Amino acid sequence: NVTIDASGGGGASGNIPIDIQNGTYTFVSGDAGRIKAKNNTTAYTYTLNNSVFVAGDWFSVANFSNTSNITIARGTGVSLYYAGSTNNGNRVVAPRGVATVFMESASVGYVLGSGVG
Repeated sequence: NVTIDASGGGGASGNIPIDIQNGTYTFVSGDAGRIKAKNNTTAYTYTLNNSVFVAGDWFSVANFSNTSNITIARGTGVSLYYAGSTNNGNRVVAPRGVATVFMESASVGYVLGSGVG
């Protein structure tokens, strides 16, 4: 059984902390339960490496911009599936899109959301 705590990584229930990350970024374990977002017109890559998160961890990526994508890139040994698909690859969050990544294990994640490819 997996218990999901939607309290937002230490925030009040219903309040998910948002971190603006206008630059290339590599996720860290402290990002679990948080949103990483960009709010400018530049495209960025956020990288998900193996063994950063554990089974049951989740995080979100939001593109608050009207232009340019955010790419969620797989580090070595990471599988990143679009939820409901066997398609394993990097994921793109389009302008005004939001993606949530749910980790099955330290190396397998599922991405769901709107404006995600």
